[in-house]
Amino acid sequence: MGYVLFALLLLAAESRAISAAPSMPAPPSGNSWWDYQIIMWQAHTPEQNAALKQLGITGGKVIASRIDLPASSDPSVLAQLIGNQAPALIASRMRWYVDNIATDFYSPYHMQGAKAAFRAVRALYDQNPNDPAVFMRHPGLSDKDWLERIHTRLINQVQAYRNYRPLFYNLGDEPGIAELSTAWDFDISDSSLQGMRDWLRERYGSLVALNAQWGTDFADWNAVVPQTTDQAMRRTDGNFSSWADFKDWMNVAFARAIRMGTDAVHSADPDALAAITGTQTPGWGGYDYTLLANAVDVIEPYDIGGNVDIVHALNPGLAIVTTSFRDGPAEAHRVWRELLHGNRGLILWAPRDHDFVRDDGTPSARGREAAPYFGEIRAGLGALMINSRPAPAEVAVLYSPASMRTQWMLDWQPKGDAWAKNGMNSGHAETGADIAGKLIVHLGLQHQIVSAAMLAQGVLQQDRWRALILPDAIALSPQEAAEIRRFVERGGTVIADREPGLYDEHSRRLDKPLLADIFKAPPAAGLSFPFGKGKAAYMVPQTGYDDPAAGSDARSLRDLRQLLIGAKVQWPFTLADSAGRPVDDVETHVFQNGKSTIIALQRDLPAPGAPDTARSARIVTLSLPHSSFVYDVRTKQALGNTDRLSLALDAYEPTILAIANAPLPLPSVTAAQRVRRGETTELHIGFDAPPDGAMHVVHLDAVPPSGRIVAEDSENLLIPDGAASKPLRLPASAETGSWKIRVTDVLSGQMATATLQVTAN
Repeated sequence: MGYVLFALLLLAAESRAISAAPSMPAPPSGNSWWDYQIIMWQAHTPEQNAALKQLGITGGKVIASRIDLPASSDPSVLAQLIGNQAPALIASRMRWYVDNIATDFYSPYHMQGAKAAFRAVRALYDQNPNDPAVFMRHPGLSDKDWLERIHTRLINQVQAYRNYRPLFYNLGDEPGIAELSTAWDFDISDSSLQGMRDWLRERYGSLVALNAQWGTDFADWNAVVPQTTDQAMRRTDGNFSSWADFKDWMNVAFARAIRMGTDAVHSADPDALAAITGTQTPGWGGYDYTLLANAVDVIEPYDIGGNVDIVHALNPGLAIVTTSFRDGPAEAHRVWRELLHGNRGLILWAPRDHDFVRDDGTPSARGREAAPYFGEIRAGLGALMINSRPAPAEVAVLYSPASMRTQWMLDWQPKGDAWAKNGMNSGHAETGADIAGKLIVHLGLQHQIVSAAMLAQGVLQQDRWRALILPDAIALSPQEAAEIRRFVERGGTVIADREPGLYDEHSRRLDKPLLADIFKAPPAAGLSFPFGKGKAAYMVPQTGYDDPAAGSDARSLRDLRQLLIGAKVQWPFTLADSAGRPVDDVETHVFQNGKSTIIALQRDLPAPGAPDTARSARIVTLSLPHSSFVYDVRTKQALGNTDRLSLALDAYEPTILAIANAPLPLPSVTAAQRVRRGETTELHIGFDAPPDGAMHVVHLDAVPPSGRIVAEDSENLLIPDGAASKPLRLPASAETGSWKIRVTDVLSGQMATATLQVTAN
């Protein structure tokens, strides 16, 4: 079909597409992604889409046409941009996201068919490491012509699609400075160096200050050029400032380029969401999440190095999604775990031989397996978790990109130019913040990841903090050190796994560590000593987190538990096994929704080859600080007023409990007594008590006389004020007879029903 005819068909269908879109209740202000989405990446027919919707799948994707048109608002021109996957999704009344709009700019070395370009760069380096062309990115992230080109492209894309309300606009898949998280010295092109000089001038204020930090003697700003990795590795004075500042600049340039894309999307449609997908482990390739967390609206990280927890902590409003590649109980465990870590949806990767539906539209084995937990999460549980906030933590964990940068140099410096042949830099490595976080959630506590900027801005002066953990924090700024010292003087406990502050934030070795007055003794397991009103302590250095029941993990859990007890951290509950011992193989997550507390417990994934007993339910005892009304959110059962429960924890799926000081309110629903099919009636939903700050999520089912509910007859409603009205439109083909309107309060599992008579005329 030619572009013109295709465009005319889409434009003619536009008004029908909008009116046929699924009913979307208005979200609260500032919360445009409030419900859980399950998105199919591969294209399907309308018949297959109907089956996918019954499995709980809510949307699809359309690959962007990367056509660089002049800035235009002419619909007949912009219609050329709409991909050929849109008609099937329109016919299926499914929303979609627009994918890979500017991958050629954000991910040039990782595009299909373009990886050879980065291999060519490596080959050129092998021939002549001093060739400047080796370290010039094409296209440059600071190239004004490319930035303008991408800005215009994004505006055109949004203008073409905005009436279809895409879920989000994906700027690029698996973006990076080089290829994924490869450590590479991009970019010393003129545009990048000029941007770096301007940035350094703002940061240092004067050339004298820069020269003093770098140990250089540049005569003017135009002469400022950073050291390459090879040059920095030859230094013997421990001053890697020039190299480290350049690496920091490239992270800034990457984040600025992404922010430009987000701003372009917003300028064309203030309600649209911009995204990047396939993001990498914290470290190289631009992955400083203190910068990225506020550069986009939606992010799809590969959950490595603790990046999910980092971005969720640094920007709780960021919509996080994950991709599901596999099937089996281990994948179900991962999907549930991601939800508890702040995930708001899934992108499904389903090639033809591993699809969720067959060619004839019937569910495949993978589809049948996923349907129960897809359906449960989509029936309001996902929305409930999204709209509940993490409970306040008393333990802070520092995320320090400067320390990671410095440690990388120290690790690779003895190996010469082996870094250039390394491929991805520790692509699946755990970070110190990740390991510390895993220890804490296995102790039954919550933690808050904080950045260097948050530390310098005084976040630790909030009264709620009891302890600060500094994992691998070898590079600190004087401002960070001063705030840490103030925290200890106020009575806080600081825990480190090695001596912190050996280097400054620019990776220059200091004559005296910044916290030497606090950490006066050499590192030793469990060592702690007073300083002012508080204390500092060392614990066992960590190399990874695998099985908390064995080896150094068990020792670290034991040591950390004692240190946190000494810091007077309060446990919100305790979890014990049948022998009364603390349980250490269960992740715990605590949320708040109004005055209710949500406790989620999920066992660690059974190890491959583990005995069958590891896959059977495990009995544990949960003890609360006082008697409370307890509801099992997943089974929709009230468990009574108690302070002690015996729970059977599944090997793969979590137990989720709602805890309240009083019985949770009952929902109600009222509807007209009768309505003709093809007409719209109004439903009124409320509760028999004030909301008390709760963000109620109710699941609505319109059950026809046959009892067979289709996807369009069910939806979730967000009721922040305790009452809402909802229009219910019955199609002209609706069954006649007695319909049941059923609402379920997801938090308590309590239901209410109303009866609606549907007549033919």
